[in-house]
Amino acid sequence: NAGQVRAALHTEIHSLVVAGKRYFANMSDPQIPAALLPAVTGVVSLNNIMPQPMLVPRAQYSVAPADLPVVPGDLAAIYNLAPVFSSGYTGQGQTIVVVENTDLYNGTADWDTFRSTFGLSRYSHGSLTQAHPAPASGGWACNDPGVNGDDAEAAIDVEWASAAAPNAAIVMASCADTTIFGGLIALQNLLTNGGPLPSAVSISYGAAEIFDGAPLNSY
Repeated sequence: NAGQVRAALHTEIHSLVVAGKRYFANMSDPQIPAALLPAVTGVVSLNNIMPQPMLVPRAQYSVAPADLPVVPGDLAAIYNLAPVFSSGYTGQGQTIVVVENTDLYNGTADWDTFRSTFGLSRYSHGSLTQAHPAPASGGWACNDPGVNGDDAEAAIDVEWASAAAPNAAIVMASCADTTIFGGLIALQNLLTNGGPLPSAVSISYGAAEIFDGAPLNSY
């Protein structure tokens, strides 16, 4: 009961309404008796407040002659990637995993259009696949999240990962949210299920550390 939770973890779990949505969350960082230190790695699922996508949707608009949209060529200019690409460092043989909690809206179609529009398709070794990483024994089940409201975030993530490393294998790893963000479930499974480790991992969802609490920040 609530009293046992409070006595064991020295915190309370409350029901909260934030911006019109209902959540549950612990009101302070939990505390574990020192005697349990050898047996406890961490505390999870005391709240269901998820990291948020960083995409800010805008209304449909047309690009005027004076507008200067940012495109992959600008990324290469800003970070001086042209000499790196010219030297043969284009991501070939490397795997970049982007972790998400959604599937892509139409598979690789948007990614293909992005690459062909901005001249990236000439890097013929670049690829995009979607995966739902299986857990290690006893780990978190990874359920297919389907397409949801975060699909635009996922589309941007795979496109711009490819802009930075156009010959890399981009793997979009996603799991459905539980009381844990699905992207973190996907990442944990990738790191612990005995499969090959990616060269790089990207996560674009964010949350303020002050609100996450010590357990999630440690994780």
